[in-house]
Amino acid sequence: MRVFLFSSLALLALALAACGPGAVPAATPTPLPGERYAVDAPIDEAQVVRTGEGWAVRVVSGLPSGCARYVGYQMDAARLETSRLVRLRITNSLPTGEVACTAIYGMVEALYPLPLTLTPGTPVTVEVNGTRVVFTP
Repeated sequence: MRVFLFSSLALLALALAACGPGAVPAATPTPLPGERYAVDAPIDEAQVVRTGEGWAVRVVSGLPSGCARYVGYQMDAARLETSRLVRLRITNSLPTGEVACTAIYGMVEALYPLPLTLTPGTPVTVEVNGTRVVFTP
């Protein structure tokens, strides 16, 4: 019985360490209301796809623990005409302090429309939380 209890406590300690603040990607934490803070989401997949309305970035981002929640995104495409670079930042939130979280990795799949007119044959780079995708419309 003692071995079982010790093993269970050891596994719980490992799970708590895995979902602590050190388990998220390196980013500057941003405080949020409700005792949470924002961090960059890990990116599992990113690709540019054609939609009925134009072009979009299809992204599968990660939720590194049961405590992680998808917050939203910011897109910077204002300089596209000169630099051919679109930056997309996807953020999650995590609770502040020491909180017990499940060690379950979740994913969020979403389409983020590119609000611009692209020139056919001209390569464009899309950067999603540091992951780069180059495509030619």
